[in-house]
Amino acid sequence: MDFVKIDNLVKRYGDYEALNIENISIKEGEMTGLLGPNGAGKSTLINILTGLDEQDSGSIFYNGEEKIPKENIGYVPQDIALYEELNAVDNLAFFGSMYINDRKKVKNKVKDIITMVGLESKAKKTVKTYSGGMKRRINIGAALVHDPQILFFDEPTVGIDPQSRNYIYEIINNLKDAGKTLVYTTHYMDEVEKLCDSIYIIDEGKVILKGRTKELLQSLGKSVLELTVKNSSINDELVSIIEEIPEVKFLSVRQETYYFSINKSIEEITKELLDKTSKNNITIDSLNYSSPNLDTLFLILTGKELREG
Repeated sequence: MDFVKIDNLVKRYGDYEALNIENISIKEGEMTGLLGPNGAGKSTLINILTGLDEQDSGSIFYNGEEKIPKENIGYVPQDIALYEELNAVDNLAFFGSMYINDRKKVKNKVKDIITMVGLESKAKKTVKTYSGGMKRRINIGAALVHDPQILFFDEPTVGIDPQSRNYIYEIINNLKDAGKTLVYTTHYMDEVEKLCDSIYIIDEGKVILKGRTKELLQSLGKSVLELTVKNSSINDELVSIIEEIPEVKFLSVRQETYYFSINKSIEEITKELLDKTSKNNITIDSLNYSSPNLDTLFLILTGKELREG
């Protein structure tokens, strides 16, 4: 079931069109990844979904309704949204009291959150003494303390240590197991591969690819062949010749680099490829293989690296 459904959403800043989203469906009880480079429009979309900004046109439905109560939303922003002079307990108690009137209930919830984020020994220390990773973990706790139905994570692991990153992954997996609906923005492909059930890849404010994570990776085969040749004027001929090799499928050509999905061993395909190109007087300029990951998929789609600004 769709927990959130977006149709024809447009956001402009003056003459600049920051978003033009035809359709996004966020399934209830799943984790959806919004993936793209810095400036792609991910944070703008999150701000609109959480009610911090408004679209210029288009519609958003939450369980079929145009509005969702604020108490049903949890938001983990990119920037740390904590009071530096307060400790973790007081920070969480403050945010919890905004939604929960029962002080005892808030106190018990804060205790649970402190344990969940693994900061029991630091709970009474002021936030300003925390490392960046510890602040990130409490930042997540502040979004959880009122037990929301849907949680939005906007780049929650930027610039943190491996221990805190693993804690965040553990928190997210526990939330998934509890049936929460999660939306996660990042430009770290490995996080999406590890955590998300489905993906929307966004570039320049538009969705350029969507699908189930496993299915998108499977579309690349066991490995991806990247090939350039001396004579760039033989596009159609080159593709036809190489696709004659069993278990090889043409994916795309970007900036004179040809991409093919491979479902056989690299040793086998290299031998057959060299035989085919040699017989057809095609001189290979470069030949590389890469793993079937989302970095490679993004490169094939856009012709650029994900971390390019």
